[in-house]
Amino acid sequence: MENLPEKLRELLKTSLQGGNYDPESLDRLQPDALLEDLGIDSLDMTDFFLRVQDACNCRIKREDFSRLVSLSAIQAYLEQSTDPAQKE
Repeated sequence: MENLPEKLRELLKTSLQGGNYDPESLDRLQPDALLEDLGIDSLDMTDFFLRVQDACNCRIKREDFSRLVSLSAIQAYLEQSTDPAQKE
């Protein structure tokens, strides 16, 4: 996927729009930073995952939500799930 890290960052910003989140901290968010450190609640994370699924035309298993704790973890998950070599 083209420029996936930036796409994930923009989807996260969209999901958190209107909340009590500092837009500047989102701009400075490092790929390995824990999303929970931003104070993101479960509803915001669910909204984010739904946006990622729509934008990337993929499915994130609900049981995998808890291990996708950073943008880099989400990126690795998406790259693995869309890798043709991983599909049978």
